Order: sequence, then C-alpha cells, then structure tokens
Amino acid sequence: MAIDRVPGVYVISQDEVGIVYKKFGSPLPSNRQIALNGEMGWQVDTLGPGRHFRSRLTYKVFKQKAIQIDKDEIGLVTANDGASLPTGKMFGKVVEECDDFQDGRAFINNGGQRGRQLGILRNGIYRINTQLFSVEIRPIININDYEIGLVEAKDGKPLPIGKTFGDAVECNNFEDAQAFINNGGYRSQQLKILTTGKYAINTELFKIKRVELIKIGVNEVGLVEARDGEPLPLGQNFGKVVECGTFQDAEAFIKNGGQQGNQLAIIPPGIHYINTELFKVHNVPLINIRSGEIGLVIAQDGAELPPGQILAKAVDCENFQNAEAFLNNGGQQGKQRAILTEGYYRINTELFTVVTTDNAQQYGLNPEQLKVYRVESGKIGIVTTFDGKPLPGGDIAGAVIEGHNKFQEPQEFIDKGGYRGLQEEFIEEGFWSLNPWFVEVEQVPLTNIKTGTVGVLISNVGKNSQANQEQTTYGSQFNIGYKGIQNIPIEAGTHPINTRVKSIVIVPVHEITLDWRTDKNKPATNYDSNLETLKLRSKDGFILNLEVTQVINIYPKNSPKMISRVGSPNANSYKQVEEQGGVLSCLSNGAVKYSSIKNLVNRVLEPMVDNYFRNSAQEYNVLDFLQQRDQIQERATEHIKSALNAYGVEAVGTFINEIGLPAELQHLIQAPTIKDNLNSLEKLLLWSAGADHDILAQKECLTERYKYTAIGTTVLLTSTTAIFSGGYALFTVFGSVAASCVGGTFWSFIVFNLDRFLILSSKRRKSDSNSNLPFIAATILRLVIALLLSFVVAKPLELRLFEKEINQKIEQDKNEIREEKINEPIKELEQEIKGLNQEKDKYKNEWKDAENVANAEAEGTQGTGQFGKGIVYQDKRNYADEIKQKFIELDNKVKDKEETIDKLRQERNLILQSPESNLEQLKEQIDKESDGFLARLVALEELSKDDPNIRNINWLITALFVTIEISPILVKLLSGKGPYDYLLEQKESQENYNEYFRIKKEQRLLLSEELSKKYMKKINDFEQ
Repeated sequence: MAIDRVPGVYVISQDEVGIVYKKFGSPLPSNRQIALNGEMGWQVDTLGPGRHFRSRLTYKVFKQKAIQIDKDEIGLVTANDGASLPTGKMFGKVVEECDDFQDGRAFINNGGQRGRQLGILRNGIYRINTQLFSVEIRPIININDYEIGLVEAKDGKPLPIGKTFGDAVECNNFEDAQAFINNGGYRSQQLKILTTGKYAINTELFKIKRVELIKIGVNEVGLVEARDGEPLPLGQNFGKVVECGTFQDAEAFIKNGGQQGNQLAIIPPGIHYINTELFKVHNVPLINIRSGEIGLVIAQDGAELPPGQILAKAVDCENFQNAEAFLNNGGQQGKQRAILTEGYYRINTELFTVVTTDNAQQYGLNPEQLKVYRVESGKIGIVTTFDGKPLPGGDIAGAVIEGHNKFQEPQEFIDKGGYRGLQEEFIEEGFWSLNPWFVEVEQVPLTNIKTGTVGVLISNVGKNSQANQEQTTYGSQFNIGYKGIQNIPIEAGTHPINTRVKSIVIVPVHEITLDWRTDKNKPATNYDSNLETLKLRSKDGFILNLEVTQVINIYPKNSPKMISRVGSPNANSYKQVEEQGGVLSCLSNGAVKYSSIKNLVNRVLEPMVDNYFRNSAQEYNVLDFLQQRDQIQERATEHIKSALNAYGVEAVGTFINEIGLPAELQHLIQAPTIKDNLNSLEKLLLWSAGADHDILAQKECLTERYKYTAIGTTVLLTSTTAIFSGGYALFTVFGSVAASCVGGTFWSFIVFNLDRFLILSSKRRKSDSNSNLPFIAATILRLVIALLLSFVVAKPLELRLFEKEINQKIEQDKNEIREEKINEPIKELEQEIKGLNQEKDKYKNEWKDAENVANAEAEGTQGTGQFGKGIVYQDKRNYADEIKQKFIELDNKVKDKEETIDKLRQERNLILQSPESNLEQLKEQIDKESDGFLARLVALEELSKDDPNIRNINWLITALFVTIEISPILVKLLSGKGPYDYLLEQKESQENYNEYFRIKKEQRLLLSEELSKKYMKKINDFEQ
C-alpha cells in the first residue's frame, strides 16, 4: 500500500518485533541501560505486528525476527537491565506480569532483576526486546529409558554443615526454578532424581548428569553404601534398614534416619531408579549352594559371643537373607551354627561371608567337608560335637537330645541342653546336612549279631541308679537307659549300635558240647581245647581216667546274667585270622568261637566239673565207681545243673563216656557183647522201620527191638494196602487190569519209601527255646505228609467200598444231564417268550391308557377340554395306534416262538423213540465226562452229605488210615530215650569222626602230591 512507503511508517510483520532507539532526549540515569520515560537510547517498549509511525529524525527502528522456541527447546534468559541481584543470589527472580519477558516495562516496574533469570521460555514465539533480554536457546533435558538424571543446583540455600545433598522440595521436577528457590532448595547435589521423560529445566541453575539405571540381574543382588545420612553409632558397622523404596526414594532414606556407610538392606533383581551420587551400588552374584553341598556362614557384625561359646547362635533371619532380622533377633558375630543347604540365596556378603566348596581352603577347610555328609550303607555315623555345655564329671558322652533332626539343627541341640563332645546318639545310613564346625562324624560298621547268637549290651552311658538293678547273687543287670550290663539281649540281625559308648558281648544260644578228653588233634580254638581227661583217685587208691561230656545251653534271656556273673574281657570282638587277604572269624569245625564261652569254660565249668568228679571219686572204690556210673552221672547232672543255673546257664546233660581203669583191673570187667541171631523176617521188619538191626540184635536192646518190629510191620501193611488202593484208582481211570497192577505196585513202592523216610528222619530233640522251633516245624511237616498219605490210600478204598451206591448216583446224574441237554433249546425259547410276554403286557397297558386319553380328549373331559376330534385328538389317537401296533408285533413274535417250541418238542419225542438216533452219541459223550475218578469222588462226597451212615463209615475208614500212618512217628517221637538211641548216637559219632579223619588224610595226600609236582617242576626248570 502507498502508506507503507510514507517516511516514518514502519510495518512490523507477524514474525517480527521492532526495537526502538531514540536519538534525542534527556540522558539515561547512570544505573539504566534501557529508557523507560523517553530518554535518549534504547527504548523499553517494542513495536508489535502492524503499522507504526516514528519520526525518523527522532527514532530509529530496528526490525528483528521474533524468538521462536521449538517443542524440544527452551530459552535461557539474561536481563541486561533491572534491579541489582541481592548479595549471594545468582539468578533473577521470576516476574509473572512480564508476559514471558515480552513486556519489558512490566519486568522492570515489577522488580525484575538484572542477570541470569530463573524463568525460562518454553515452546512458542516470543517478541522480546533483545536489547533488554539476551536469550540462549538450548535443548530440553531428555531422560531416555534405562537412564536417570542426577541434579546439582547452582543456586539456593547453602547446605547445613554435615549435609551433602539437598532435600527434595516441591518444584515440578526442577522445571519450576522459582518454586525451588522459594521452597528452600539447597545449592548442592540433589536427593531427588529425574526419571524417564522430557523436562524443561533451567540448565544454568541445574546441572543434569544422565547415568544408567541400576540393573540387578536375576542371579545377582546389589550391595549398597550410602554417602550421606546419619553417622553410624560407635560399634555399629552397617546402616539400619529404613523405608525408602529399595533405596529409590532418597528423600525417604534421609527423613527416616538412614545412616551412612554399608547398608544392611540389599537390592533384589530388577531395574532400580537409584541416586548413584548418594548410593554406591555393587552388583554381586547370588550365593549358590549346589546340589549335594552346604554353605557355612561367618557374620561380620552382631553381638559378641559369650565366653565359652564356640559358634554363634542361630536366629530367625530367612537363611541370612534378612540382615535386619539377624541383628534385631540377637544374631552374633563369627562362625554360625546355622548352615545353608542347596539353593540360591540373596545374602548381603558384606555382612555375611559364605564358605562353599569353592573357597573352603581359604578358611582352613577341605572342600569335601562342605558336601552333604553321606553315611554309607551298612554303617552308622558316631558324632562328636564341638559346641554345647561341658559334659558332667564322670560322663563320657552326651545323652540323647530329642528334636534337633540328627544334629542338622545345632541351635535346637544347644537350646535343649546338648553337651559338647562324644554323643550317645548317632546318625544312620543316608545323607545329612551337617555343620563341620559343629560336628565331626566317624563311620563304623553296623553290629552284626549272627544267627544262633545274641548280643549282651554293656552301656557306658546312661543313668546311675541302684533302684533299676536286677540283683543276682554276684552280678547285676540294668534296664535300658542305665549304665552297666543291659538286662535285655540283642537278637540276631544287623543293629545300629554306638560302639564308642557301648560294648557288645556275643553269646551263642545253641547247645555247646564240651569234652574232657585228651586229644592232640583238638583245634586250639575249640572251647574245650584245654580240657583233658580227668585223672581221679578212688577211695581204694586207684587212679581212674575219666572222659566226660558236658552239654550246655544259654537261653537268650539269661545271657546278660551269665555275662554279669562270668565277665568277658575283650568281648566286643572275637579272635580273627587272616586268610586270602580277608578277615574271617576264627572257626573250628565250621563254628565261630566266642570269648564269652571261652571265659565261661575256663572260669566256671572247668573247675566245677573237675572238682565235682574228684570229690565224688574219693567216695567210691574203683569197681563200685564203675558199676554205679549211672547213679554217679545222674547226681553229677543234678549238681552241675543247679550250680550252672546260678550263672544263667542251662546244663542240658552231663555224660560219663569212658572210664579208664588200671591195667590190673581191666581183665575183671572185660566181657564179650552178647547178641541174638535175627531171622530174615525180623531183619526185613527192622529195615522197614529204618532201624539198625545190628544194634537191636544186642540183648540190652530187646524191648526196643519189639517196638521197631511193630513199626516195621505197620509200614509194610500200609504199603500192602496201597497196592489195592492205587490199583483200583488207576483202574477207574484207565480201565486196564495190567496197568492197574503195575501202577498199584509202583504206588505201593512210593508209599513204602515215604513212610520209611518219615520214620527214619524222625529223631528226638531237647526242648529249649532255640532248638524247639525247628524240631516242632519238622515234626509238623512229617505229620502233614503222613496225613496226606493216609488220605491218598484211604480214598480209593472208600470208593470201592461204596461202588454200588456211587454207580447209582452217577447214573442218576447222567440222566439229569441228558434231560438237560435235550431240553436246553426249549428252555431258552421259553425264557425268551417270558421276556416278550412281559414287554407285551407293558405295551398292552400303555395302549389302553393311550386309548382312554384319546377318547377323553374327543369327549372334552380331559386335555384341551373341547368336544370333538380336533388336531390334539388326532395326535393322541396316532400315539395310541403306534402303541397298539407294537403290541400286535410282540404278540406275533410270541406266537412264532410258541410254534417253534411245539416243533422242538415233536423232534425231541422222535429222538427219544428212535434208538439209532443221535441220543446214543449224546449218551456216550455224557458217560465219558461223568464216569471218571474225580466224578466218583464228587459222587461219594454228595452221598456222604445225604446219608449219615455213609458219612460215618467214610470218616471211620479215613481215621483208621490216619492212625496207621501217624502212629509209628508218634511212637518214635514220644517214647523215652533208650539204650538203642545211645548206642546209635555213639556209632554215628564214631562214623562221623572216622569220616572226618579220612577226608583230612585225603586232603593231606592231595596237598603232598601238588607240592611234589611243583617241586619236580622247579627241578626240571632248573636242569633245563
């Protein structure tokens, strides 16, 4: 436009501002750089968008671009005029009325101050007098993900002495600088931090340092050291735990009394917004206790250990993961009783040092000690503890303490009064998490009590009490839980016994035979190795050589009494010899020899038997002694039995074997053995009874000869009966006379040999608690076999006796089976008709009900209540017709099946009337199935149920054969021991003895031949 070209007219566009300079006027005050009242110089007011007139003679107008602040920028402002800053201030205050520094006059009039300004320019276009204000455009503060901003204020109140960080004040995350100053912000590092985001912050006032977030990995924890806070009290090494959002709220840390130094609290895995100027964080790995290992712990802080305490007590602290709980609950410094088992742990390793297999040697430990302790199979672990109360005087081991899980919970052990040192309690086979600072374990084998023996337990631990003794004349036994010999023996088997506090004396509980007989071939390990033939002096001055056998037995319940009376030094083990690189128990004829019995023989039996027979011999002339040996033996038995009873030993028998007379008296007693001549029949009967006819031929065995002859006769009669019984049974099966004769004879041979074996193997036994059970079991087994034999022999005879009645019964059963076979199809059809009739009746009733419902609908008395045959009536009528049709179909089916039954009945009648029909084939088939041995047994059983006479005769025959079978066994077992038994034992003993030396002789010959061959080979090798 033309006006725009008029001199003095200035056009200011929308993005411009006009800065005015006045050429003429009064001078500015000395403290001013900008004119407020028309003075000469730069004017405070600017020209905005539009047309303005200013005389060119007086004014000069400079057009400048308006200041534009983009969205990611800020403008820092410095005022070139205004009031002076107060002393100590570095930034001019914010003047709200100056329209973001666009109204210079308002800025100055409202007290705006010269210098750098607290206020900033944000996104926008600003028409600012650039002569009054200088603007520096800077980027906004951008805190990225995984970053924080640490803030340092360059202005504000000075920090109090002792403080390092300024408290957080309300200032909109430092974007409101004036609020920061007004609210008392401190000139220093700030507690508050900037998290992810964009911030319009005056970077002249605040220095922002961007650092990475604290990242704690899944397998890590963060240990924290605070650089500010309250000073630690004297003697305290770690800062207490305060509520501060896992150190992310620094202000809360300070306000809640957080303390300087290493912190008890730790940082768990994750990302954490932590002021790293205040908190120094160290990432350390989790404590990993691998499978099969343990971890030991040393605490660097806590209460001091009382005098005498070795390990620090265990407290509730979540396996050392809660350091605060550890200290609050009285946790103590030093090595800990509690341990860490398999797993991962978030532990403050500044407070707790964890010893694992990886660093065990640094702490004087073998890595193997940091593994879960394994007690091997067949062993127990004997425990010694290093902590606890001192043992009372006189005790060698701590008593059993309940509730510490086999020393895996040391604190429970201590709390319940556990003692330091060797322990009575032990740990068994398995895996145990044990603290090697607390316990030491020694593995020893389980105690094996062999079959035929018991163990007498001698306890060196337990209560001392006279009230719990079982007194005997010379010894005492005690109840379990008291010191001394325990009154209950340990039975055979494998037992876990702490052999450091208890001793085991092994006592055999089988019969033991001792021979007072001089024999250079006796093994040195024999119990009777030192027992020699007794040399006695008779009343008339002759010297007798007496061989005696003493049989003893010790009941298990009496074994403690025997040990308490006899004693048994070194009884916890028995003699051992090395053989082929292994340790074997000392054997004699295959039997282990125990020092408990050796002591009994040497200390009691040897002097007891020797003295008795010496004193007894002096009361008899030599020939009287010989003639009255039975009475002397009987009195010796009674005397020794009574004497041994006081020791808990049973004298089974005392036997005088050989009496050696002087040569001058020998001829007076020698006489030939008188025997009777036995005929062939007697020998056969005795052989059938399993007896030795040579012994029974002697005069002194005459009575027993009659007994065994009767037994043999019974055996022969039984086997003879078995011929007929077995023959008849086989005839019923095969129908052949020849086969029946051969089979019956063979069966008779089997029965004869079984009977003879049962009688031959039946021998008497002494009845005691150890040998009675096998004897009873063997006797019962023999009686059971005899009963089976009696039933097997009797049953065929019963079948023959009732053959006529059985045949009638079988024929009756056959007729019933034939009738059932012929009528079977008819019965099946009748059953089907019955089912169809039931279903037909059901439909008939439903049909009648449907008819009634349809008629009632037509009459209007039910249903819709409308008279007539409408749609509803037709539906009900159709349903009634459907039911009627089903009824008619079922009725037809019934009629068809009834016609089929009539046809089958006609066919059946034709079959019965035709002799050449299939009826004969059916009869033959039924005869084969119903006329066997088993069928006859079944028939006899049914006859016995129906007829009492048959049943009674049946049982009488069976009872007769049972009596015949078991009577020889019972006679032999229940009759007293006679001369034959003693002579037989003597003969068998001599034969065994001879056989033993024959085998030894052959072994020596074989060994000699082998040595000779080796020797000759060496000679040949040498010559070559």
